[in-house]
Parts: sequence; structure tokens; C-alpha cells
Amino acid sequence: MTMRLLLSTLLGALLALPAAHAAKKTDDEAKWDVNAPRGKTVRARFTVEEGTWMNLDVSPDGQTIVFDLLGDLYTLPIEGGQARRIASGKALQIQPQFSPDGRRIAYTSDAGGGDNIWLMNADGSQAKALTAESFRLLNNPNWSPDGQYVVARKHFT
Repeated sequence: MTMRLLLSTLLGALLALPAAHAAKKTDDEAKWDVNAPRGKTVRARFTVEEGTWMNLDVSPDGQTIVFDLLGDLYTLPIEGGQARRIASGKALQIQPQFSPDGRRIAYTSDAGGGDNIWLMNADGSQAKALTAESFRLLNNPNWSPDGQYVVARKHFT
């Protein structure tokens, strides 16, 4: 009986070790940052001439297209020419939508760790998170006709 008690105690202690170690992690160690991935990374350069699963919008004045490609956002003159990258990085930027006045773009990004709605100027400057959901993630932003509000789809599980 004593041997059984000793083995049970030892097994319980061994099972508790991983939980005790995990509890010692600080919030900074446990928090994942999409813009600072852990481990080795490799930079690869490549050229694409077409894309799939892309989202695009046309500016209200009809002069510019904004689109996502491979997680970055670009603008392109409606008559063609050179695409200009306005948002890039390790985080995913998708589903861009021009504001009704054409001065801002709403889009979905996981830069904060989960899909949220972000806003930036049409030239790509002053990007900032509009939402900060951590569980029920948001996507597909759309502007109200007066440009005062952005609505988005929220996922419930």
C-alpha cells in the first residue's frame, strides 16, 4: 500500500510540473505578436502577374482602385500603370474599402493578433485600429453613406 501511495504522489507531482512552469511565464512571454514571429524567418522575393482571392474597391471619383494581394494593400490608377503598395508587413491586410469621400480606407488586419477593423488615409499613412476584439473577430468593413460609421461582420461561435 505504501508503494502505491508513493507512486501516486510521484505521478501527481510530475503531472503538476508543466502547469507550474506555464504559470511562471510572464504576460510578455506568453503574448504572441504577429509582427514579431518567433523562430527563424527567410525573406523571399518574387513577382506575380495575377492573383486570386483578392478584394478590391474603386474610389468614389472613379480614378483609383485599392486591392489586396498576398496580405498587402495596393492602389492602382483605374487606367492602369504601376501599383503602389500602401500597407505591408508580416500582418495580413485585406478587404479594403474607400470612404465615401475617398480620403480614408477601412480594412481588415490581424496586426493586433486577431482580425480587427483598421483605418488609414488613402495614401497609406496614419494606420490605426478601429476595433480591438480578441475573441469574436471582425472582417468585411463597409462605410455608411455619410462616412461617419464603419460596419463590419462579427463572427459568433
